[in-house]
Amino acid sequence: MRIQHRSLRLPDGTVEIRLLLSPSETRANRADRPTGCLKRLALYFNGKRIMAGSLGKGVTTDPLLTFRLNASRPGQLLEIHWRDDRDNQGRLTIQLP
Repeated sequence: MRIQHRSLRLPDGTVEIRLLLSPSETRANRADRPTGCLKRLALYFNGKRIMAGSLGKGVTTDPLLTFRLNASRPGQLLEIHWRDDRDNQGRLTIQLP
């Protein structure tokens, strides 16, 4: 799973975060159906879980998720934990602006 991210501090002090989640490979026999589709996603802010969810077959293979977070100070960390349909899992840490 590849995760591309962009975060921007807005004038009201909130941080808008965009995550583009893409499978890392495609099946050789069916290039139109990527493997490693996202199954579980959890977000942790300052070590506390702030969001967790399950995604099913109805979600696109490369979803773009956008959300806002009340981050009090620049430099705070957001952790993204994921698991795909092949039970691969990973983690990404983002330093917020």
